[in-house]
Amino acid sequence: MVLVSPRNPLNIGAAARAMSNFGFSRLRVVNPYAVAFREARSAVGASAVLEGAEEYATVGESVADCGLVVGTTSLGHRELQHPLRRLEYGAR
Repeated sequence: MVLVSPRNPLNIGAAARAMSNFGFSRLRVVNPYAVAFREARSAVGASAVLEGAEEYATVGESVADCGLVVGTTSLGHRELQHPLRRLEYGAR
């Protein structure tokens, strides 16, 4: 999982706990807000995920070794900067 510019320690902790609950352990963080990232390190049940989190300067660097990348966001005002590809075409 890759978090990009996370600012809320509760969100970082919740993501790490969800990862831990489902057996995922590799958290990648791009340009985190240092204060939030330090506070999130105490997330209950996710300390191993947070301790092993890898920091990157760019999204490209964080996914360079990935074969498939799926992005989501809850923000509606961002501008899409990459081509949008439908999931069913990715399986080919």
